[in-house]
Amino acid sequence: MISMKETWLDRLHAALKRDSRSLRSISVEAGCGPNFLQQMLKDGKEPGTDKLARILDVLGPDTSLYVLTGIEMTEDDREFLEIVTHMKGPVKEDALRLLRSVQAGVVSQASSDDHEG
Repeated sequence: MISMKETWLDRLHAALKRDSRSLRSISVEAGCGPNFLQQMLKDGKEPGTDKLARILDVLGPDTSLYVLTGIEMTEDDREFLEIVTHMKGPVKEDALRLLRSVQAGVVSQASSDDHEG
């Protein structure tokens, strides 16, 4: 579940801590100068949009999605999205209809379980 109090900047800090590379190497690879990320974290400042975009590009698409939305992708999520993005027309519509009905059943089941307890 995504915390409403957690900001994209909090998630960026967390992502930088989890990354195995040094802040310096990420900064340099992003073209922001060797001490940019260290100073940003120390001073509690937000990067500009151009620098943020370059930093996220270096961190990769999964980390970028997490920083911007709070959603962390699993291997199954990535596989699912890969399959869905290659579906066309009626096949995609049928798959979406199936997923909606499964979701409705799960929500309906959870709701009835709540009322029984």
